[in-house]
Amino acid sequence: MAKRRRRSKKWISWLFLLMLLIAAIAVCSMVFKSYFGNEKEEPESELEVKKETKEDEDEEPEEQEVVEKEEVVQYDGEDPNNSEEITGVITYAGVSGDSLMIRVNIDQYLSNGQCSLKINEYGTEIYNDSALLVNSASTMTCEGFDVPIPAIGGGDFEIIINVDADGKSGTITGEVSV
Repeated sequence: MAKRRRRSKKWISWLFLLMLLIAAIAVCSMVFKSYFGNEKEEPESELEVKKETKEDEDEEPEEQEVVEKEEVVQYDGEDPNNSEEITGVITYAGVSGDSLMIRVNIDQYLSNGQCSLKINEYGTEIYNDSALLVNSASTMTCEGFDVPIPAIGGGDFEIIINVDADGKSGTITGEVSV
């Protein structure tokens, strides 16, 4: 009796899987291109860039209208450097160790000058000191005042700093509790 040869049909299932894999890759590439397709495509080679610039040069130049930009205003209000009065703020007034530290920032940029500190308690001056002005990037600051606590004691104090520089003057005030 002759044996009948059986043909294997496994190759059909392998072919089917291969076709599914190819279809999945095609779908993924289409999704990828549609998602990232909005980005500007760069030329694939320098040759394309040169061709594009050469074509642009061959065209007749069109007259371009010159558009002037408006001047950018960085800050609202007036320039503090043009002010006749020196302005500023006490940036720090607090106790550190056994000293009362007072730091001042001046809004204007001045070439040189002096800061005079007065500390009042109930309207009476109990301490005074002076310091030179120090340059900062676009403003000035006083060198800083470190007032010994034993010299003033404790309580609520009024801080008055008079600034004189470049023929201008101004007063910066604040309060502190020790």
